[in-house]
Amino acid sequence: MVDRYWPTLTGKELADAVLDRFEEFEEAFRDRDLLNMRLATLAYYGEDEDGNTTATIARTGSKDQVRILKDNEFRTVIGNMLTIATMEPGGFLPVPVNTDSDATATSLQLRGVLDYYFDEGKFDRVASLATEIAKVLGFAHVDVPWNDRAGDVVDETPSQVDEAGAVVAVQQIHSGDVEAHAMLPSEVAFDYDARDESPWRIIRRWRNKWDLAAMVEDGTLRATLDEGEDVPRLADRIRAMTHDRTRDEIGDALRGGSEAFRRRPTNDEIPVYELRHRPTPACPAGRWALVLEGGALLAEGPSRYGDDLAVYRIADAERFGTPRAYTSAHGMLGLQLAVDTLTSIPYSNQAALGLNIVVTPEKSELKATALMEGLVHIEHSGGEEMAPKVLTMTNTPKEVFPFRRELKADMASKLGMDNLSMGREERDLSGAAMALLDSRTQRAVSVTAKAFTQLRQDIANAVLRRFKQFGEHSRKLPLLVGKFKRPMLADFTGKTFDGIDRVRVENISALMRSPAGRLELAKLLVDAQKAQVEPELIMSVIETGKFESLTEAPMAIRTYIREENERLLAGEVLEAPAQINPLTGQPGPGGTATAVFTDNPLDHIREHRVVLLSLAARRDPRIVANTRAHMEAHMRDLMAWVQGDPIMLALHGPPPPLAPVGAGTQPGQPGTPGSTPPPQPGEQTGTAPPVVPGGPTMPTNPATGEQYTPTGDVANG
Repeated sequence: MVDRYWPTLTGKELADAVLDRFEEFEEAFRDRDLLNMRLATLAYYGEDEDGNTTATIARTGSKDQVRILKDNEFRTVIGNMLTIATMEPGGFLPVPVNTDSDATATSLQLRGVLDYYFDEGKFDRVASLATEIAKVLGFAHVDVPWNDRAGDVVDETPSQVDEAGAVVAVQQIHSGDVEAHAMLPSEVAFDYDARDESPWRIIRRWRNKWDLAAMVEDGTLRATLDEGEDVPRLADRIRAMTHDRTRDEIGDALRGGSEAFRRRPTNDEIPVYELRHRPTPACPAGRWALVLEGGALLAEGPSRYGDDLAVYRIADAERFGTPRAYTSAHGMLGLQLAVDTLTSIPYSNQAALGLNIVVTPEKSELKATALMEGLVHIEHSGGEEMAPKVLTMTNTPKEVFPFRRELKADMASKLGMDNLSMGREERDLSGAAMALLDSRTQRAVSVTAKAFTQLRQDIANAVLRRFKQFGEHSRKLPLLVGKFKRPMLADFTGKTFDGIDRVRVENISALMRSPAGRLELAKLLVDAQKAQVEPELIMSVIETGKFESLTEAPMAIRTYIREENERLLAGEVLEAPAQINPLTGQPGPGGTATAVFTDNPLDHIREHRVVLLSLAARRDPRIVANTRAHMEAHMRDLMAWVQGDPIMLALHGPPPPLAPVGAGTQPGQPGTPGSTPPPQPGEQTGTAPPVVPGGPTMPTNPATGEQYTPTGDVANG
């Protein structure tokens, strides 16, 4: 009966349990996924189980009559797809806890730190490599640990003293640094039969045994000693360890290459197993341990990274109800074998029979003289029937080449790639058609691109968490920050980023990932400018996929005009001047003015006509008078617009033509020599209301007898 959960064990028992779990993982991995992964690795590197490669032409068959010519279309298709999926990595967007100025500055600094690690620290290369491994094999991992012995030396502490109390050895304390490593599927163990995500991982990495022995001796690794063993004996035992090749058979199989090209064992590297278990009810503090072959426990303790296991998986797809993964690349393996066969058939035929074979009668008297290289003089004494003839036997069945092309097209289509994305010329396609093909390819590879983006986001958040937890010592990094990427030497600690909650990765539009898509986008933006549409609105639709930026303002304008029409139909007064004070002659309080210069006057006038498109409305004097007054208010702005008011031009662009030039124009009309000059900058927009027969009359000042205008000016008549 099992009475304890295995991660809660201690000492030798814990070390043995860790090694047992890793062996169980390897056994399940070997039985279920190793074959496909091994074949995919060989195909990706242009190899096969017999050691043949794309760099050689081997022979096979009973008389070595068949020549094996490998054509690595598998690598070509996957390589092009990965290039599209990873060529435009998104930018980092730190999400602060609040939105004050300090949080904004901290977000800017964190973005510079992340850019430094993903560029100078090559974390982007690690993410791309993990994506490549996952596409070929099915899944991969990225380990993002904190290395206590990296960075600058910030302090020293005594590690050993003699009997007199004198310090004989010191331990250097480093600032530490975050790292990132791409891991093969076989290097990170988990529960291969779990239905839910396993709460633990065991990472196997190969370490230099001399470094490990030194870390045990100086106290960096406080190992749990077996009975009768002390620190010097354990260090000597570590230095005496040798590479056990059987421990890495699966890793060798996944690295590719025939037996002759596999990694040879060295005397300096030995495997180290690191257990990471997150806190759970059965293991409240979590668990962390370092274990050597043979069961030596180098270090143990509670969870080092809290709820985070510090290792992140990337996969194209998950197998339902299991922690296993699947990649569409495995569906191309049989097609690749067929392509190799169809490539070898015509080559074997041409190589064996491609040279001319001269056939002569049995009793032919021929004399051949070699004149020089490539020229031969042949004499014969017989008649025409005795002349030599050439026997041609190099014809290849006509079905071979079309079928070979179809197989290659099938391999590309399985990953959503077309001729354009594979670099093959499409002569009869327009720019829009090529952009459509590109966008279709982008959708096909979006699964891989999304997984790549999520992995980069996981790594970025891991960097943030590592500095928050372990970055207590000040660090300086050369960063490029600010809108114009100004260089600066940033000084920060982990506490600098306490105000940052998490990091998101901003995706780049699929349309902008391809040259054809960018060209079509440029044309679209030029057309938008001609149509007086702000390019920023077009970019917002492309980047977010939401059309609100284009439709929100027009919908709001139409809704407002509809509301005005409803109020006019209800008899409401929208335009009414304020009453004139008889003592001062100035407008007093009250009055309404709904029409403003920010409205497009022509659009409003056209829409307000709807109010009077019924007999009931036209027979109601209030509706007619109120609608006419409101439309006349818009007409004043329309006249100012036509006459060249700079404010109206800036808001609404060129004015509409109200009448053909020279057709029925009279002095005083727009565009004629006698018309009112356009208002000057700074003047009030609007003119005196035109006299409309039957229309409302503006009130007059009883003291002066002058007519009032809503703009505050006095009409001349």
